Amino acid sequence: MTVASAGDTVTYRFEVSNTGNVSVSALAIDETAFSGTGTMTTPVCGVTVLAPGQSTTCTAHYSVTQADVDAGHVTNTAVANATSAGRAGRIQLLHR
Repeated sequence: MTVASAGDTVTYRFEVSNTGNVSVSALAIDETAFSGTGTMTTPVCGVTVLAPGQSTTCTAHYSVTQADVDAGHVTNTAVANATSAGRAGRIQLLHR
């Protein structure tokens, strides 16, 4: 994402879909690669239990720093993790 001014707030929205055939719980977003030089808020999900076919949106916020502006952009990659029947695993994450 191209950044324009230090102090601008970027809102990240992570759409998570359970494409499996069992319910999952303890849904959380884990950042795997973030180029920002400041600290992003912890992603908060609307719900943390998803039945098969259900989706939710998780959000996090980031305040752009001057170093980000100097770099010209901020990148972010994340995964959604959840537990199914007592086993931890990953479910599909759609980032928009």
